[in-house]
Amino acid sequence: MALVWLRATECRGSRSLTHEAGLPYRDASRGCPAQPTGTECARRLAELSSKNYEMIENATEVRRQVVTMQHTGEDRSAQGVNKPPHFRIWVAFAGLLIVLVVIFWDALLVLVQRWAKEADYHHGFLVPIFAGYLLWRRRKLLDDFNSLAVTPSALAAGILCLVLAGITRAVSVLYYVRIVDPAAIIPAFMGIILCLFGWRGLRWAWPAGVFLVFMLPMPGAVATLLSHPLQRVGTLASTFIIQTLGIPAIAEGNVITLREGQLEVVRACSGLKMMSLFFAVCWGAAFLTDRPWLDRVLMIVSAPPVALVANILRITLTAVLVEWGLTSANLDHELAGWLMMPMAVFLLYGEMALWDKMFLPAEEGPPRVITGEFPPKTVTARASESR
Repeated sequence: MALVWLRATECRGSRSLTHEAGLPYRDASRGCPAQPTGTECARRLAELSSKNYEMIENATEVRRQVVTMQHTGEDRSAQGVNKPPHFRIWVAFAGLLIVLVVIFWDALLVLVQRWAKEADYHHGFLVPIFAGYLLWRRRKLLDDFNSLAVTPSALAAGILCLVLAGITRAVSVLYYVRIVDPAAIIPAFMGIILCLFGWRGLRWAWPAGVFLVFMLPMPGAVATLLSHPLQRVGTLASTFIIQTLGIPAIAEGNVITLREGQLEVVRACSGLKMMSLFFAVCWGAAFLTDRPWLDRVLMIVSAPPVALVANILRITLTAVLVEWGLTSANLDHELAGWLMMPMAVFLLYGEMALWDKMFLPAEEGPPRVITGEFPPKTVTARASESR
């Protein structure tokens, strides 16, 4: 009986071990199922542990995906609540521009009529087109819409610009000052930019807004005040150059007397029209180039003197042609004025080339190597140590 009980206990112990490993138990020699070898048990346990590890990894991955989806949904909901989509901002911008055109329609109509009738302001048709091109060219400043924030200060400044535009228009209507009416478009445009895009939007659009100034006709009082000094400077400088070339010439007022006739420097020859146009060209070119800010400022500041020099050269060339009998003194001033523009552009190009030659960019030298060695001691230092 004791022997039977011992065998039964062994069978139960072996059966419990193999049951935990998931292996069949069989032992024919002892009258019970046989017991598996140690290698089979180890293989089975390794398979179970690998399966458990894969289940843990899958559960971890599922949990990570669920958390990611929850955060993505929260971010999208926050964007939908706090930040409007891009197309809404652009639709609002286009709509406000249309409203601005409708409000200032009568002023724009008078402005277009003046562009068409007066030869001095034919370039006005190109100013709004080029201003739009400047906005498109600088569009990279608005690529990151997430960083655009209309701060209270920007909103207040935008409202102030709109109020200023309204006051300007009211003054033009009450006192019948036509030149002031279209000028109110510029602060209104700046106010729209500030209210929609904030200070960063103003950084994007201010060159185009300032460029719109060139579409406004110059007030008559200002034109009269500037034309006479320009005529006088052109007459004296041209006479000096003509005399330097060996051609007898005398300046009497705004008239240059030559051997073959007289050349009158009239108001159309003052260069005021081309000066304003060339100033606009230099302003636009300054924001289209990739030069440093100092070079851009130089281009804008040098526009009036370059235009003046071009006008002097034009008058001198006309006088030389009259002296040689190649043309008459009644040269078409409109054609001569348009020929002044390529000359001014060539002078500006020469000026910038000379500027580049005068100030060369600093070349980067080899990297400085700093060692742990100390500099050699001087004689005084050695004498002090010896003491």
